[in-house]
Amino acid sequence: MMNEYMPIVVGAGVGILALAIIFLGGALAERRRVQRERRLGAADSGILVRHGKVEAPTFSSRMNAGFETMVERTGLEANAEQVLAAMALLGVVLGGVLYLWRDSLGLAILGLILGMAIPLVVVVIMKNRQQTKIQALLPDGFYLLSRSLRAGMSLEQGIEVLGNDGPEPLAREFRRCAGSVRLGLSVTTALEMAAERIRLLDFDAFVSTVSFQQKTGGNLALMLERLAAGARDRNQFRGAFWAATAQGRITALALALAGPALILGYLIFQPQHTEVFLASPSGWLFLGVVAIMEAIGCIWIYRILKVDY
Repeated sequence: MMNEYMPIVVGAGVGILALAIIFLGGALAERRRVQRERRLGAADSGILVRHGKVEAPTFSSRMNAGFETMVERTGLEANAEQVLAAMALLGVVLGGVLYLWRDSLGLAILGLILGMAIPLVVVVIMKNRQQTKIQALLPDGFYLLSRSLRAGMSLEQGIEVLGNDGPEPLAREFRRCAGSVRLGLSVTTALEMAAERIRLLDFDAFVSTVSFQQKTGGNLALMLERLAAGARDRNQFRGAFWAATAQGRITALALALAGPALILGYLIFQPQHTEVFLASPSGWLFLGVVAIMEAIGCIWIYRILKVDY
């Protein structure tokens, strides 16, 4: 009886672990956002104010909003409901195919988990790539906006020019800002909404600079040029850091995927080598412990190799 329910118990444990990792990632992202705002002086001066957070949000609302924001930041023409449907569909299909193929409940649970995890991993990778593209384009975007201001345009006109003639995907965000301004929002409010979507330190600094200039005056074109120079220096530093740690990241990825790929290969192509191991409750317990240690190691290496400058 214990052997019969052990795959279900381990599968549920791995699923709970995956949810815990997602929640932890969201908490770390929120912590980093608060730290960025403190570095920009938002807590003291009130320069950069996030919208939609007057009331304390519940845990479920934060999770829903975080997932929707993550999907939106990928640049895909899809919403959060469509991504969830794709996760459920792929999980059921992969789990059902493996169960019909090998008639193994444990393999079916593994296929269900993998099928649901693959779209989520793709979304995270696309979101990170989208942010990296926007970060790389920020210096040129700031320079273009500064030249528009020096040419005699207003800030609203400069934002519209950047939205129409700027590089994608940065231009799309400025087009949304220009559309919000045409609907009656102030420039500062529209930029703050864009900063909430983009979540980049340099863009937050840009919004703070514009808000400060709107309140006190000053040469905004000159401030934008200095901001662009600082953003370019940070981009060059990140590029040098990623080049220096490329071998370590590739090695960590290979080590992280070696164990799961080996187990999956044995389960699919040579199940006779794992039948005795999986027939024992201790075997499933060891698999659960290994999954937890693998997740801890991946998070640890990710934090070590992550640059925040």
